[in-house]
Amino acid sequence: MTKIGDKIRERREALGWSMERLGAETGYSQPAISDMENGETVGPRKWKRLAYVLGIELSEFRRLVQESRKETGKTKRELSSLKDAIDSDVEVPPFPKLTGAREFAQDRKVSDKPLTWGDDFVPVYGKAAAAGGAATGQYEFNGDVIGWEPRPSKLAGVPDAYAVYVDGDSMYPRYKAGETVWVNPNMPSRSGADVVVQVRPSNGDGPPLGFIKEFVARTPTKLVLLQHNPRQEIEIDLDDVVAIHSIVFAER
Repeated sequence: MTKIGDKIRERREALGWSMERLGAETGYSQPAISDMENGETVGPRKWKRLAYVLGIELSEFRRLVQESRKETGKTKRELSSLKDAIDSDVEVPPFPKLTGAREFAQDRKVSDKPLTWGDDFVPVYGKAAAAGGAATGQYEFNGDVIGWEPRPSKLAGVPDAYAVYVDGDSMYPRYKAGETVWVNPNMPSRSGADVVVQVRPSNGDGPPLGFIKEFVARTPTKLVLLQHNPRQEIEIDLDDVVAIHSIVFAER
């Protein structure tokens, strides 16, 4: 047994999960989970996914892995190589049925201390609209977190930063479907900047609807936006605008 093996077993049992269930949630086989808990594997490749699923903070998981490596007699060189691999590993596939890190930990009662993902990841908001909204790249901002993406350096220390998955071709060729854009909700918008605009639905009910567009101008009564495909200006009554958030980074 190792410290990281003990922690994995402790969290799994706190969730009431079998090894098979934990494997299904993380993409590991049951024997692989058994090896980790028995201390035969102390540097799991999908370590951030494991930490997230089990409700273990990244800093704690990293520390336990390092201590477990020392327990098993790994050399200083091997420990250094492990640290490099851990520090460079940013793969965390979106986890189904996310409600946010805080709720995830509290709902499953695996920790009295809420998870803090702000240093490493930002939530992805914006459920792509069904047919009818696809042509304009419309999203529904209902507050649900649909994934997590690594935090780019431009958003280091920025509270409430988030990301959106680009859907549709309304901003092609600036953005293509499938790309990710990261948003700084605290940065003032300026002419020529790309933004995520959230507006009230026309019927007045339901969550805000969002669009990725280029900011053109703000008049006393209108918000003027530019759509690239097909190219056209769009005007929205300011009374209907819920938020205008600047896009600071994009990546496929």
